[in-house]
Amino acid sequence: MDEIAEDVLSTPPDSDEDCSVCGEPIPIDAGVVPPAGEEYAVLRAADPETAGVMTERWVHRGCLRAYLDESAAI
Repeated sequence: MDEIAEDVLSTPPDSDEDCSVCGEPIPIDAGVVPPAGEEYAVLRAADPETAGVMTERWVHRGCLRAYLDESAAI
């Protein structure tokens, strides 16, 4: 069971996450840390369309206002 949880919760090294607003990649170095100077936000929310309890959405800091405005309209 511990192996399954670790596989589900781990982030592969040197992968990218896409910004939930603009779709541009946010590079990740060493598992979960974007490069120095990269400004981003990680938002966690319950998403009934996914299997996980909480879903992470990665957003560039410059896109955060658009994300929040879009969320408020729902």
